[in-house]
Order: sequence, then C-alpha cells, then structure tokens
Amino acid sequence: MHQQHAPETCTRTHNTSQLLTWLGSLQATDLEVNMNAVERMVEYTSQPTEGSAQKSAWPPPRDWPHAGGIVIDNLQVVLLLLQLLSSF
Repeated sequence: MHQQHAPETCTRTHNTSQLLTWLGSLQATDLEVNMNAVERMVEYTSQPTEGSAQKSAWPPPRDWPHAGGIVIDNLQVVLLLLQLLSSF
C-alpha cells in the first residue's frame, strides 16, 4: 500500500466499522421488538375473552358520536436514522 492511500484507507475502515456496529445494534433492536411482540401475544391470548359484541349495547345510537377529533399539541419528530446515515 502506498503511503498516500493510508489516510483514505483508515477513514474507510473506520466508517465501515461504524456502519457494521450500527447494523449490529439495529439487528439487536429488531430482535428485542420481535420478542416483545411474542410476549404480548402470549399475554393477550391467555386473557379471558370478552364475549360477543351482540350482547352489549352495540350498535351504538345513531347520533353517536356527535363530534370528535384529535388534537396534537407541540409535536416534535426527530429522524435519527437520517442523522446516523449522514455521519458516514
């Protein structure tokens, strides 16, 4: 290897190492999310059923709901993935 390529090689090696570390943590996070989903399914399937909806007050009255909406106040969203990828 020529000495003139050493800085570029070091930079590429470092960036590749960071990318592989990030991908590894992404896989670990994905595994944890999937395990949580399985845990939730086990929990929910072990609960007693609620019974038929036909036995309750359904269908609701025709004037229900007379109004509705969703209010979002001071929402802040961060695109962490874009910030991580821009560092490479």
